[in-house]
Amino acid sequence: IVAFITLTVGFSGWHGVRRVGRYLQAVHQKMSLVQNLLEVDNSIQRAKVVQRTLMNPNLDAEQHKRQYENATKALDEYHKALEVSRSFSRTESEQAQWDKFVNTLNEWNAENDHFLVLAKALDAEGLGNPLVLAKSVELFRGDHYQAATKVCGLLLTGDQFEGGADPTKCNFGKWMATTQLSNQELQKVLEEIKPHHDAFHRAVGQIKELKSKDNAAEASAVYTKEMMPSMQEVFKDFETIRTIIARSVDLYGQMNEQSMVKSRDKELAAVSLLGGITESGRVEADRESTDAAKSARQTGVL
Repeated sequence: IVAFITLTVGFSGWHGVRRVGRYLQAVHQKMSLVQNLLEVDNSIQRAKVVQRTLMNPNLDAEQHKRQYENATKALDEYHKALEVSRSFSRTESEQAQWDKFVNTLNEWNAENDHFLVLAKALDAEGLGNPLVLAKSVELFRGDHYQAATKVCGLLLTGDQFEGGADPTKCNFGKWMATTQLSNQELQKVLEEIKPHHDAFHRAVGQIKELKSKDNAAEASAVYTKEMMPSMQEVFKDFETIRTIIARSVDLYGQMNEQSMVKSRDKELAAVSLLGGITESGRVEADRESTDAAKSARQTGVL
């Protein structure tokens, strides 16, 4: 009888230890899954930070390069963590939820990839901050309209005005002297506009000088034959510059739409599903841990 009791207690203890081991193994698996899912979430958040940073139009080339490197690292880590997470066993309902999450995540990944394509296309335009540049061109156009208006006032009423004769002193002339944008199409237009721009301001100076000498007829001739044709060429080139800039402004608008709407919608959906799966894993780990502790106590009693 004593031997039988000893055998029974021994078998129960061995069985209890095995049961505790299974519980602990299950806890380890669930916690490993949770850890990998948290790494996936962290990578998604890092990719979002890259998007938000690249939306800053004032970044320089080196800062852009660093952000693209950050994006590559974040996505590499996300794929690695996701691949590990795929290997965990799941119930049928858990697998259905997982498949839904992965499909949504793939959709987000496609939207994120498209954002990066747009960002690199904007970089390739080589215009720096297109929003500031677009405003600057409107300022340049306004300045030359104003100069032309003042010349008309001088010819019609004799109203004198300061400046206007030096092409290097207007806002556009100063900008041309200092700009270092790499867009080849823009550089070609700037080369074409320079002689017309110089001629426009030279004509303004001539008209002012002629009017100061009461030579109205010759001043009017310079206005008609030299200033106006030059002005027309300058404004034609301004329109070309506006068209070039508009492409970059459009790309920036697409980036904003991609980041703040399309990519964000998929990100929120994926993160929501990920949160549910992660929480479920935590709950399962807590349950398995509780069962393991309970089994251990029972084994200890035996």
